Amino acid sequence: MADNGRAITITEVVYHYVPNKIPAGIAAGVFFVVSLILFRHTFKMRSWWSLCLPIGAMFYALGFILRIVLSVNEANLDSLILFILTQLIIICAPAAFLAFNYILYGRLLDGRVSPEFSIMRPSIVSRVFIISDVTTFLLQASGGGITAIERMASAGKTLMIFGLSAQLASYVVFWIMFAILHIRAHRAGDLRTKQPWHKIIWVLHFSSVCVLIRCIFRTAEWSVPADHALITKEWVFYVLDVVTLFFGIGIYCIFWPAKHIANSTDGRVQWNKTDQEMKPQGIDSRENRRSAFGRGRHTHNRVS
Repeated sequence: MADNGRAITITEVVYHYVPNKIPAGIAAGVFFVVSLILFRHTFKMRSWWSLCLPIGAMFYALGFILRIVLSVNEANLDSLILFILTQLIIICAPAAFLAFNYILYGRLLDGRVSPEFSIMRPSIVSRVFIISDVTTFLLQASGGGITAIERMASAGKTLMIFGLSAQLASYVVFWIMFAILHIRAHRAGDLRTKQPWHKIIWVLHFSSVCVLIRCIFRTAEWSVPADHALITKEWVFYVLDVVTLFFGIGIYCIFWPAKHIANSTDGRVQWNKTDQEMKPQGIDSRENRRSAFGRGRHTHNRVS
């Protein structure tokens, strides 16, 4: 193939454009700063369980640095290894953001929300969804890695669509489960008194909406024809992927879960300052929580 007397590069074949350095540089800088803020929160609160979030943000920033390198000259634009590496990091790094939300759900059950409100046992919630996240990550990595190889492009695209669709389905199930938990806790009166950790429930909802927008976009992007605007318009990628993920994880720079949960004093299990172990400091036992849940359900039945 030729374009104005020169061969079309691998990057142009897939993207239908040469990546713009300016928005890529802005994205790299923004997510690098976000990752530093998240690292600071993590080390300050010693909330090591949350490391996947700042690490994921750092790798996402790295993906845009590689995107800049990719667009520097024609040789780089036609580099299969550089293209695959850039593609994989930008597509797969956000799996760490989903993993953080999965872990946060489990932390809320361990520290604040009564486990009886969850439709899945707390001991397996994070485990199940993390396994799902890793599996879909591997599918996306495998698919993205072979998409640029001409003879395997079709198989790679199919694998990528399957991985993205599975990731989307998994997160939809997770969000429904979280919404049910929220509704049950509200009806039982667990959210009646205002506590700092209540904000984290809404923060997780907000982050989930952003994550889902991005997952839907990525799944649709790989499912449409190669000349569709979802693929050929670079601004669409930045709006529906980069901006949504910025809001989805940037909100944790303001509302750091470990801080808000640790500062609550409503008599439930408290987190210690190192955020490494749980210590019961209130009078609410597991049995009392069951009773409260039961009273909440009976009260709701009488009202309805």
